[in-house]
Amino acid sequence: QTLIFIMAGASESSSENDSYNAPSDEDKAHLILQFQEIVGIENERESRLKLESHNWNLEAAIQTSFNESEGLPSVYDNKYRSADESSKAITKRSTSHKNAIHITRRNTWSQWIKNVFFIPITIFQISFQFGYSLFSEFFNFVLSIISPSHRQTLQGPIDDVLNFKKEFESVYGMQHPTFYQGSYQQALNDAKKELKFLLIYLHAADHQDTPEFCRDVLSNNGFVEYVNGSMIFWACDVSSNEGHRVSRAVRETTYPFLGLVCLRDYRMVIVWKCEGSMNVDQIMAELVQVIDENEPSLVAARAERNELSMSQNIRNEQDAAYQDSLAKDKKKAEERQKLLDAEKKIEYERQQKRIKKEKKIQAIKENREKCCQALKNCIEPAPGDEGAIMIRVKLPNGRQLQRYFLKTTTLQFLYSYVLANDVTLSDFVLSTNFPRKSFELQGNELKTLQDLGIVTSSPMFVHNVADDSSDDE
Repeated sequence: QTLIFIMAGASESSSENDSYNAPSDEDKAHLILQFQEIVGIENERESRLKLESHNWNLEAAIQTSFNESEGLPSVYDNKYRSADESSKAITKRSTSHKNAIHITRRNTWSQWIKNVFFIPITIFQISFQFGYSLFSEFFNFVLSIISPSHRQTLQGPIDDVLNFKKEFESVYGMQHPTFYQGSYQQALNDAKKELKFLLIYLHAADHQDTPEFCRDVLSNNGFVEYVNGSMIFWACDVSSNEGHRVSRAVRETTYPFLGLVCLRDYRMVIVWKCEGSMNVDQIMAELVQVIDENEPSLVAARAERNELSMSQNIRNEQDAAYQDSLAKDKKKAEERQKLLDAEKKIEYERQQKRIKKEKKIQAIKENREKCCQALKNCIEPAPGDEGAIMIRVKLPNGRQLQRYFLKTTTLQFLYSYVLANDVTLSDFVLSTNFPRKSFELQGNELKTLQDLGIVTSSPMFVHNVADDSSDDE
């Protein structure tokens, strides 16, 4: 019995705290629908989580969603709740617990019977609230389909703004602050980017104070010049989809409505509201005062942005200089490598020529030895032998060779004779002066002297081809 009574007392205390801290299910359903309409999130579960994370604070949840779309930190975060709120919650929980213990100690049969009697009523209340919540959600869903304020129009936010500008000028003339021709989100982004104040005007055509406000305030020359020179001016009709969304976000209470937005603590917040009819002098005075109070935050933001920009420019210049230095070093390294490659190539060609020359000298040496051996085995013919002719060969050094050869002797043998008697020769050509004729060995090795037309004793000259080729090298 005591345990049941403790649970009933704790649940009673908990329900009292919940009703004190959180809205009812009906209010939650309305808040979810309003949040979905303003932010544009169709997922009900996601909308509920957003509102729950902000303790069902509609304005904070809407502003956080706008900030998240811009990459800004959340307006309201459970991690950053003040210590007072945490201590209050702890105190409430501890007080509730103490009350439960106290009731347990004073438990009587009459109180227990009373609690048991109220259990069916509590169950009925819970069931009724659940059914009412379902009915409310269904009713709001039908209302969103039927009601013009809930129905999504085919026009976009920019069309709503442009249509309002056209309607305003047709009624009140062209004398007005310069309307920002874009959506509210675009106006917020531009004001944040340019570090300017954003003045919002929500127009309610059916309100009794609207015509006077438009003629006396929005069309005032001084007001127009001040607004155009100091801030961005955005306006829209609350009967349009875009105006309705912004109206839900700023949560104004009456019209005409003016709101001033500026950047504070890295987020765009409303720092001033003017709700209802007010003369232009009073509005101008309050605007000047609010702008003077909030201008230091914009000045600090500009200074910080300029400092970041300067730091970024310095880093960019340093990066550019570093990249330029790397490019120059790379070019120098490539040029050095080209020089090294050219030197290696030249040295390689020299080595190849030297090896080729050494091989050629060795081949000539071996050939000369063969020629000497061939001459030893061949007997010179006598002057009176048939077909014997004398050939005189003049060497490049002035020395002359003389010997008898048969007409049937091959040209190869004549070249071998000359090569064997002059060690300085390596590559040469035999020729005659009268008639002028050269007898190259290549292709004529096996031809006889008679075949080549050498049939009488005649002088021949040695032209050293190796000297020419060595000069070229």
